[in-house]
Amino acid sequence: MHAASYALVLFFASSLLAQDRDLSVAKEELAHVFDRPAGTTIGDAQKQKLAEFLARWDAADLGELGYAKALQQYLARDVDGAVATLDAFLARHDAIAIAEHRTMLGRVYLNAVSVEGRKESPDLDKLARWGERMTRFYPDTQMLLRFTTAVARNLKDATPFRVGVARGVVLSELAPAQKDEFLRSLYAPADNAAETPAVTPALPLRATPAARPVVEGAVKDGDELGALEVVRTINAASFDLASLRGKVVVLDFFATWCPPCRAGVPGLIALQKQHGDGVKLAGVTRFYGRGMDFSDPAAERPHGGKTVSGIDETTEFAVNESFVKAFGVEYPLVFTTENEMRRRFGVTAIPTVFVLGKDGRIAGRVVGGGESAHATLEKLIEDALRAGSAPDRQK
Repeated sequence: MHAASYALVLFFASSLLAQDRDLSVAKEELAHVFDRPAGTTIGDAQKQKLAEFLARWDAADLGELGYAKALQQYLARDVDGAVATLDAFLARHDAIAIAEHRTMLGRVYLNAVSVEGRKESPDLDKLARWGERMTRFYPDTQMLLRFTTAVARNLKDATPFRVGVARGVVLSELAPAQKDEFLRSLYAPADNAAETPAVTPALPLRATPAARPVVEGAVKDGDELGALEVVRTINAASFDLASLRGKVVVLDFFATWCPPCRAGVPGLIALQKQHGDGVKLAGVTRFYGRGMDFSDPAAERPHGGKTVSGIDETTEFAVNESFVKAFGVEYPLVFTTENEMRRRFGVTAIPTVFVLGKDGRIAGRVVGGGESAHATLEKLIEDALRAGSAPDRQK
């Protein structure tokens, strides 16, 4: 080989090796951009690290890491931009290697499907493509099933969307048994009357206190609550609302299978610690026959547990015990009945959080998750603490 040609080959070979090394460094850096204390949400510090990462690597061809810009757009609530970036990325690449990033980007497609599916004349090709990517990346099969059922119900022709959803599950990282269960359920949906997570798929729900219950005959703001029907408890031998008179009481109606419920628990724990003995918190759930199991010490919070379904009450009780331990929940967790939740309390979406004043009357409630909901809850609690009785209520 001519000396000049040989030198040229060596130059290109060394350039490719250098690029590989650079991308290896970038991949390791991107994998740790969102490092934070377990159970906490992504905050300004992590967003800043991502911005710095993108600034450092702006001139490079990030290749398989090119989705990083979509992460930034997602966190900035630019969902349209994130979808466009992801669509362009996935036209060239097949995979997203980091599990947390897959989940986040799965939420982008959840949101895109939600918006498109509500249109009077939705684009069925987009719904099929985005539905595939939604189920391919987002791991919570129970939420996906319920969400898919709700979207399909509003479509005149749901076949392309369901086919896309099914294709995404087949291509996903789910275990074979989970794929089989999802595909069986996709065309034979579970009871549609069960509680649905109250969340806009990709972005925090902007929740406000509910002025009136949505179930006729259910308790309303200003009512004296009295007792709560208790089936079983965790972290307490018993639970009696009457014994908590004189305290502000917070009742969080939730389920381990509900993503916004799980995401909100660290904030509730922080509120309990902030207010001390003046505020008493309790988680309230029921036996659903499904949940998210955090018994594996390596399971990441809040969404990295193992989705389980078709379980009996003994197993589900153990699943909730693992949840309590993994999330560091020290307040009581109370199991009640479906009738108590839906008919008496009017809970048709979770999370729903009730605040009771010192006189035992309902001061208000917050439906949904996210920063706005948490801020509303904080104000309800502060108002109830300042009041000698329950605070003024909306009529």
